[in-house]
Amino acid sequence: MSEILPEADAGAPGPVAELLRRSGWALVGIAAATVLVELGAYAAGRILGIGPKASALAALATAAVWTALAAPAAAAGPRRPLHALCRGGVVADASAVTLIVLWLIARHPQTAQPYVTFLAAVKIYCTLAAMALAAVAVVLCARRGAGRHILAVGTAVVLVLLLSSLLWAGIPLAVAPPEARTRVAAVALWINPFCSIGAAVVAQTDFVWTRYGMMYRLNSVCDYPTPNVPWYAATVCCLCVAGIAGAAGFLRHRGPD
Repeated sequence: MSEILPEADAGAPGPVAELLRRSGWALVGIAAATVLVELGAYAAGRILGIGPKASALAALATAAVWTALAAPAAAAGPRRPLHALCRGGVVADASAVTLIVLWLIARHPQTAQPYVTFLAAVKIYCTLAAMALAAVAVVLCARRGAGRHILAVGTAVVLVLLLSSLLWAGIPLAVAPPEARTRVAAVALWINPFCSIGAAVVAQTDFVWTRYGMMYRLNSVCDYPTPNVPWYAATVCCLCVAGIAGAAGFLRHRGPD
């Protein structure tokens, strides 16, 4: 048979090999930096003589802030969506290592019960993963590098604003009609990933952001009777944003240049 079939491009690497070749070291670096920053917050607290509960809460707060800043920045660099998704998502995946370590070492001095249980760690991971996924989806709405970097900065700013909603919620509360202020206060809590993370460990730490003494002096949200925030509140909000941004990005990339 003299006919020769078209030769397959055997030299082209598969998607996984291409991902490892182009982004392997970046993924390792992002993961290492994530664990170092988050566990560094816990270690710093313990070195300064702070108890394991407060140190664990500091590490969880650091994980939320780091995800808000690092996930969009990591996703802005690669040109290919898969690479951007992996680089942004590895921030949350590496945080899972932090959560497991906290489950193992952050324990009550007398009872040895963990301040971050395994179930709480899973809940917190869901919140961090949803934040990272939303950040990646928004960044990928832009087709080119410059646009992605602009969206990354904007996304990080918005996520930090969500994390600090208890500080600026007094502005909408001041302009809202009296009958709507309780709902406004509830929204400020529901969109805040800190509150969702705190809800995941409230049974072990007995810590609620709105009951923290400093918060009473910094904002007026605490003045309104609001329901307890479920652990999945911010997760659902971020997944909704990820779905909308993902659909918008898909349609944009399919459209003409």
